Amino acid sequence: SDNGKILIGYGDDLQIYHDGSNSYIDNTGGYFYIRNGGGSTILIQPLSGEDAIKAYGNDRVELAYDHAKKFETTSTGISMPAGTRADFNGNIKLADNSVAYFGAGNDLQIYHDGADNRIVSGSTQSLIIATKYGRIMNGAANETQAKFNENGSVDLYYDNVKKFNTTSTGVEI
Repeated sequence: SDNGKILIGYGDDLQIYHDGSNSYIDNTGGYFYIRNGGGSTILIQPLSGEDAIKAYGNDRVELAYDHAKKFETTSTGISMPAGTRADFNGNIKLADNSVAYFGAGNDLQIYHDGADNRIVSGSTQSLIIATKYGRIMNGAANETQAKFNENGSVDLYYDNVKKFNTTSTGVEI
């Protein structure tokens, strides 16, 4: 009956029950294991026939959203199907020479090669940087090297002093 419990263990460490609205499995001692002794697949289904988590014996784990696989562990790391979006609230850290690829043909690459930071446009298309006001600074970020002003000048600097800029009629040195 509702609120009746199945109690297992000397201290009732495992309890299975239904409170009239929700069902529970409570573990109050040690680890809680879900195992399939046959070494096959374990499925977690929030709705009948809709697999949310699939854990394959000696293999991968898959996570799904609304019955569509979104994330999978692999022997070399993780995999997400094409078009899947990842939202991160923290930092993403990649090792030297690890490349972040963008585009169906890996058209854009961003990486650090151990010495230099690189943005590589591997396609025949343009690399476009769009901003109202852009600035390139030195490594310490305390000296301007170049400024790009929307509907205005492009300014070049030497040792943080403007030496060259474009004007509406040409250039000024």
